[in-house]
Amino acid sequence: MVTKASSTFLKKQILFLVILLLPSIALFAQATANFTADILSGCAPVLVNFTNNSSNATSYSWDLGNGNTSSNMHTSALYAQPGIYTVKLTATGVGAPSIKTATIVVYGPPSAEFKANKTALCGNEPLTFTDLSIAQSAGVNAWFWSFGDGQISNAQNPTHLYNQDGKYSVYLQVTDANGCKASTTKTNHININQPKANFAADSFVCAVPADIQFTNKSSGLNLSYLWEFGDGSTSTAKSPVHTYNAFDTIPVKLTINSVGSTCSSTITKDIRITRYVADFSYTATCNNSAQNFTLNFSNTSNPVVKSEWTFGDGDTSTAKAITHQYASKGKYTITLKSTYSNTCFDTVVKTYESPNASFLYSSLPCKAPFKVNYTNTSKGTGISSSWNFSDGKTSTAKNPTTTFTAPPYSARSILTETNTWGCADIDTQYFSFPMPIAVVVPDTPFTGCAPLTVTFKSNSYAYNSNIVAYKWNFGDPSSGANNTASTKNSSHNFANAGLYDVKLFVQNDSGCVDSTVYKKLVKTGIKPSSLDFSMSDDSTCYNTSKNFNDLSTYTPSSVKANYWCWDWYGDNANILLNENKKPVSCPDSGNANPNSNYTSVKTQTKNFNKKEAYKTLVNGGSLYAYDAMPDTGMHYIHMIVGNNGCYAEVKKPFFVKGTMASPNFVFPNGDFSLASCNPPLNIGLSNGSSQYTNTNYFNVVNNQTNDTITQISGSDTNFINLSKAGTYSINISVSNPVLQCSNSDSKTIAIDSITHKVYIPKKGCLNTPVKLINMSTSSYGQISKKAFDFGNGETIEGSNIDTVNYVYGDTGTFVIKSYTFSMVNGSVNGADPDYKQCSVMHTDTIHIDGVKAKFSVPKNMYCEGETVEFSDSSYSTTPYTLRRWRFGDNKTSSQINPQHKYYQIKSYDVSYVLQNSAGCKDSIYFPNLITLSKPNADFTQNKTLACYGDTIRFTNTGTGLGLNYKWDFGQGDTSNLTHPRNIYNQAGVFNVALVTTSSYGCKDTLLKTALIDVENYPTVKFGINDSVGDCSPFLATFSDSSITNITQWEWNFQEGNVSFSKNPLTNYTHPGKFNVKLTVSTKNGCSSSLTKMNYVTVNGPYGTYTIQNDSGCVPLNTVFVQDFKQTNYYTWDFGDGNVQSFNYLSNPNSTNHTYNNKGLFAPQIQLLDTNNCSSVMNLENVYAEKVISDFDASDTLLCALGIVQFTNTATSQFPLSYYWNFDDLNFGTQESPVHAFGAQKKYKVKLIATSVIEGCADTITKEIAVFKGPKLKLDTLTKLFCIPYNAQFNITNNDPSVAINTLYWSHNNDLQESTFANYKINTLGAQSFNFKVDYANNLCQIDSLIILKALLPPVAKFSFSPDHPSVNTTVDFTEACESTTQWLWKISDNATSNLPNPSHDFFKNGDYLVTLYASNEGLCIDSMTATVRVAAGEFVKLMSGFTPNGDGINDYAKILNAGNVTLVDFTIYNRWGQQVFKTDTIEKYWDGTFNGTLQNEGTYVYYITATDNVTGKEITQKGNITLIK
Repeated sequence: MVTKASSTFLKKQILFLVILLLPSIALFAQATANFTADILSGCAPVLVNFTNNSSNATSYSWDLGNGNTSSNMHTSALYAQPGIYTVKLTATGVGAPSIKTATIVVYGPPSAEFKANKTALCGNEPLTFTDLSIAQSAGVNAWFWSFGDGQISNAQNPTHLYNQDGKYSVYLQVTDANGCKASTTKTNHININQPKANFAADSFVCAVPADIQFTNKSSGLNLSYLWEFGDGSTSTAKSPVHTYNAFDTIPVKLTINSVGSTCSSTITKDIRITRYVADFSYTATCNNSAQNFTLNFSNTSNPVVKSEWTFGDGDTSTAKAITHQYASKGKYTITLKSTYSNTCFDTVVKTYESPNASFLYSSLPCKAPFKVNYTNTSKGTGISSSWNFSDGKTSTAKNPTTTFTAPPYSARSILTETNTWGCADIDTQYFSFPMPIAVVVPDTPFTGCAPLTVTFKSNSYAYNSNIVAYKWNFGDPSSGANNTASTKNSSHNFANAGLYDVKLFVQNDSGCVDSTVYKKLVKTGIKPSSLDFSMSDDSTCYNTSKNFNDLSTYTPSSVKANYWCWDWYGDNANILLNENKKPVSCPDSGNANPNSNYTSVKTQTKNFNKKEAYKTLVNGGSLYAYDAMPDTGMHYIHMIVGNNGCYAEVKKPFFVKGTMASPNFVFPNGDFSLASCNPPLNIGLSNGSSQYTNTNYFNVVNNQTNDTITQISGSDTNFINLSKAGTYSINISVSNPVLQCSNSDSKTIAIDSITHKVYIPKKGCLNTPVKLINMSTSSYGQISKKAFDFGNGETIEGSNIDTVNYVYGDTGTFVIKSYTFSMVNGSVNGADPDYKQCSVMHTDTIHIDGVKAKFSVPKNMYCEGETVEFSDSSYSTTPYTLRRWRFGDNKTSSQINPQHKYYQIKSYDVSYVLQNSAGCKDSIYFPNLITLSKPNADFTQNKTLACYGDTIRFTNTGTGLGLNYKWDFGQGDTSNLTHPRNIYNQAGVFNVALVTTSSYGCKDTLLKTALIDVENYPTVKFGINDSVGDCSPFLATFSDSSITNITQWEWNFQEGNVSFSKNPLTNYTHPGKFNVKLTVSTKNGCSSSLTKMNYVTVNGPYGTYTIQNDSGCVPLNTVFVQDFKQTNYYTWDFGDGNVQSFNYLSNPNSTNHTYNNKGLFAPQIQLLDTNNCSSVMNLENVYAEKVISDFDASDTLLCALGIVQFTNTATSQFPLSYYWNFDDLNFGTQESPVHAFGAQKKYKVKLIATSVIEGCADTITKEIAVFKGPKLKLDTLTKLFCIPYNAQFNITNNDPSVAINTLYWSHNNDLQESTFANYKINTLGAQSFNFKVDYANNLCQIDSLIILKALLPPVAKFSFSPDHPSVNTTVDFTEACESTTQWLWKISDNATSNLPNPSHDFFKNGDYLVTLYASNEGLCIDSMTATVRVAAGEFVKLMSGFTPNGDGINDYAKILNAGNVTLVDFTIYNRWGQQVFKTDTIEKYWDGTFNGTLQNEGTYVYYITATDNVTGKEITQKGNITLIK
């Protein structure tokens, strides 16, 4: 260390030494450094030559400022990079060295760059080029563009239009204010292409295989071709030849693509590889009930000259379209030979077979339900299957499978085969399944009272086998071994009441088993322990209703009756003769008809309206009477109650009063019916009512006018005559005041009249609908049916047949009958509706005439203007009145056999219409019957512009039949081929003619003038202004001097540069030797080419290189191996901020560089030759990597076993892969994994990060401490409570392996350190309690907060209104509780409620306790009880009966109890309505006597009237009471 004092001393010593030396230095000359540079500034790269002008120097040292040094006297330096360089020369001689410096300024060239708005397009459109160059040392002020097509520009942002397809390289050179230049070339940057696909091909051949030449007529540059020939084959040739092996119309597709672009074009053409093919179609017409059938044939060959048919049954024909009838069904082979010309004809054979239905079937035995597989063996043309199975299923499958459910065990299958035209055949087969069928029939009743013995009989049977074994199961396990049996028929005793399932198994000798289960087959029951029924009264008037109800009970109470039978008109004798069998007169369960004599429901409202009707003869048999009498008087009502067929009977007396209204009828004609078909109707009326004293009314009313026709009085018979159709009401009403009964009745008389309205025409035509109309009506009945008899054995009838369109299939005279039926309804004495059918008939005749149109022509194909002869073969029943031919060309005729000529080439439809004098018409129509043929000459050629020696293919596209051809190609050559080819060996313009002649001698000529233009091939010549360039870029100018009429030029200069100009310019941007090719074309596309090899030479530096060790970890030592040509100096820019320059001679082979930082680097080399030409080379990237591994963890201290989220924070330049070791035998490769640690431990977690750059990785390890947490259980009373309250808490640790270091509680600063805590709470509201647990050596803590809520205790209060309620009065309760959220009301009549303010109805008087329980969320409860006193508000019902026998028990009919009322009246009546007792005193009663006489046993009616003392309302009550002796 040098202190401040020693430093001053040193300076003095140096100064002293210098003073001593000064005299000696003055004795010698001192060196002076000096130099000059030939250039002090310039554009990079700058080569500077330095001249040393120093004096008195013996040695030199140069620092050139660019990192290079030299000891030469004179030196040079290359400054490749822009910048300011300080050059220092040190001259050393006698004395101190002398230094001279100078500054070299190197300007950075601008950076040349541009863009085009488009680089690829498929058509001509202007492109805009935008200069994107960047200036460095000075602004850019000059631009030079070369567009690759010979055109240039000096604009900054030019617009250029390319006129030809091709790929173009674009060159831009920019110059700044310092004169520094920079350029860029984008090779093949612009791609102009507008291809258009097109081709031609021969398509007519008479035989296969056929070689078809495809001629490519597409346009475009640099094209590739894809042919798709439509048969799966393809080709990439320009104009291929393809072989087709089959006749067809095939779509051929040509797709052309401009290679290197997205420009393409596609064209598809149909190529007809044709021959003459015969074909025909047919339809079938058949009557499925007959053997014969008809086929309708039509020759569909196109075109048709001659048809030759063979029908397969010996018949032939030459017609184009024909209908042929076959005598019997079968299989027939039809042959058609169709001829187009003498050399082109074809034969087609088709088979028609009538439908013939047949099938086989198979099924597995012992497999019910039975699955049957069908094999269809039917035959026929175009048939489809329809199956119908005997179980209603159907199928349309050819070979169906169906399943038959058992039973039945036999089946029928019907197969119908129907062809396309509706012809059908049917096959029906029957078959059975070999299965045993288990059937059980009980021999004795299987319902009744237990114990019950039942005998079972097996009626089982088997198909095609015998039953050999039986097994019974009676469903009665309590009977032990007797529950089963193995005999065919067996008996079993069912000891207990219940429902029993009986099962029978049977097996046949084939081993097949069947079983059947009869659910609840046996039903055993018991009799009721108490047998009784109630009835609303023991007497009634006729045709009134009373209520009856079963009151019987069973022991045990779980048993219930399941059958009832009421006999409403019985006597005192029992009708139940067998306890196990209901009487025959009892209906099945559920009959509740109140008008029936017997019903079968538990509760019945019965109408007593039974009466007996009878017919009598009066006046010695001349008149007939119809009367009715009611079934009245004393009856016994019987009730039979049954349980599972076990029956019991009870009966009670019942009296029916006989007042019944009924008119008696007298019928003079003996018809006994009030329904009549026609007026008049004579009928007698008399009053046949019973037990009546008064007739209220008895009249006859016309229902149409509502007028009363007559009033009936007295008891004699009154006869009336009803002369008009209509309905009439017979109305009667009678009464009996003594019996207090009245009754009325009404009957209807209906008299119908049918108005017959029928229209039947007198004449009709064969096969034409005849309209028959029946519009008959019924005046007062209902039309039920109409019918027609057509007089030919056919009829039709139905309910809605008003109009019939009937077609007669034969001619003649027919008798037609029409029928009309109506139903008229009347009723007699309440019997069922009385229907009578009425009918009328109408007869008329009709005559049917007919006409049938038929004709023929000798042939179907004709020439233009040829006569067609039409031959009529029609027939008619009467003379013709109309005959009209329509020939399909808007021409008609009325001749019988007309002749007609056609002049337009097409097919014609011909129709023939006939009408006879009877007005009958028929017509026949044949589409395309006549076809007219005329040749049409036409052709195409594969091209019209040709070159000398080209072959042109001509394609005949003319039409016609049997054609031959004559060609003239315009230069003396001819041909008779269909599709000829001709070679043109001289230049010029030529006509082409074609003459076409048909087999009928018809001709057509086509002349195309100046069609073929032939040119000679051109001769190519060109030159250049200068073929040698000293330095790139080098701009060359070319000139064309080719011979012949040139219209297109295509230059190829290499380097991707092309041009379509005649005299183009091109820019060579790289040194080398280049070929030049020129292709010229005439307007016909005749082209020639000339290539001059190595025609252009461009000098300048260039070379190659390789990179060793271009990727790795830093520091990365990279070696650049180089091989440069024509290079003097080169400069490296390593892409990491380091630059080095070299003299190529001093460092010719390689350059080393170390990359110390990570990154992706792009090195460059700049080359410089002796002519100062420079070239820049861009090298591949260098990848330098540095990996630093690191991560973060969501927790490094885990206080409970669980998961940790790891976050990867590793860094690198390039993508990484990861490997994790969690120290628990688990590993991972995710970037940032989540890991669950399952044990208490300190884990060493390791992360290895590895780069995609080979050999680059880094590792880091961190510690994660994991502890188990305690399993705490907290016991507390409730979270809601009422004050005062002791809040007690207790915590237990259920995992003794985890030690708790500290546990304490706190509440309002009251700290308790214990697992148990107790706090007394007197404060309302939320209360906070906190507990903390420390564990894991106090590293971990659980801190929890508990919130409890303290409430006020509830107070129960309520009131009710009214204060003194009575029976059936609603009482409203109103709560007035405090701190209450829930209410529970309990009333001593077992009623409850949770409503705050409920209401309640009390149905009995008395004192009731009402308690309200009030509670809140803290489960705190308070209660209040009050008494509600309910007063009686209505009468208690009287006793239902009494026995006035003086035994002191129930001797009187009296009011047993009453509410707070005052009695007004208590009256009792007998069944005749006679008053037998009356009082207004509640304490008085009836002793059963009237006028001192004990009354008869029976039912009596009472009426009570009273006043409610509370409300003041009047109360009435009516009921029945029975007097029993």
